Amino acid sequence: MNPDDQHEIYEKARKYTNQKRWLYFHFMSMLIGSIILYIFYRLSKSTDSNYSFWFIVAIVFWLFLWLNHAVRIFIIKRFFGNEWERRETDKLLEKHGKKVEELENDLTKKGII
Repeated sequence: MNPDDQHEIYEKARKYTNQKRWLYFHFMSMLIGSIILYIFYRLSKSTDSNYSFWFIVAIVFWLFLWLNHAVRIFIIKRFFGNEWERRETDKLLEKHGKKVEELENDLTKKGII
């Protein structure tokens, strides 16, 4: 394996590790924030029944954001990462090249070029 390949593999691994670190940080922030929201709710002793579980809505929304973050890192990045992007770009360039070639052939046959 040449050094450039090793460096590229190392950079991908480092980037993925950094993304996971931020996901874990996001999880810990959500956990601590949820506990603080619950404590604040208990201390406020809200008696209004319409707003008695406002903190649950906030925690569920935060959980949704965290799950979105996790799906993006563990699922979407795995299937739609750099390799996928390169393959799709190559396909588009190949299609574009074929269309340009066909257009040039048509214009040559018509005597325009």
